[in-house]
Amino acid sequence: MTRIRTLGHAPQLMRFLPLCLSLCISAQAATYYVRKDGNNANAGTSDQPSGAWRTISKAASVVNAGDTVYVRRGTYQEYVTLSRSGTRSSRITWYGERDAQGNWLTILDASQAVSSGWVAAP
Repeated sequence: MTRIRTLGHAPQLMRFLPLCLSLCISAQAATYYVRKDGNNANAGTSDQPSGAWRTISKAASVVNAGDTVYVRRGTYQEYVTLSRSGTRSSRITWYGERDAQGNWLTILDASQAVSSGWVAAP
């Protein structure tokens, strides 16, 4: 008679499954940077002008659950649509900059016209 041997370590291995899954998920998370002197043709992955994006809208169109975006100081005159979202356990995190007194140095101002040539309707 042949016996089939079962894996006796399955309960121990199952304890490590959540850790493995969380490491796989966190490994996919990215960190991006937006700077006034950046360029949207860049990868967005460096906090240097040659690697950061120029607009918050660019970052909003690329980020995924678990990603972090650092928006450096400056006034960003644009409308931003957040079309992507995170999850309860894997959020998209946005950081702006503040000075030592807590005043915001990163400002999103969509109140000013960013293009010309528009005429008010009668």
